[in-house]
Amino acid sequence: MSREWVEVYKAPDHVEAELIRGLLEASGIPVVTEARGAQALPFILGPARVGGYISILVPPDQEEAAEEVLRAREDQGPAEQDRGE
Repeated sequence: MSREWVEVYKAPDHVEAELIRGLLEASGIPVVTEARGAQALPFILGPARVGGYISILVPPDQEEAAEEVLRAREDQGPAEQDRGE
């Protein structure tokens, strides 16, 4: 990467990482994911939660916008998230 991106979220697995990536990208925020720890070895260990995490990174100038999107997601109740509201 030509510029330092900043971490805005740590996903415990690839499924949640893709969910967060989609949420941010739908808001127009570029995203890069990087597997950390044992999550970097899913081809050996399988898709189970095996330790480590997936780092969700955004450009520094998009950090505040990404955090707002993630805060709004947290403020929704589980039922609202399931319905996509």
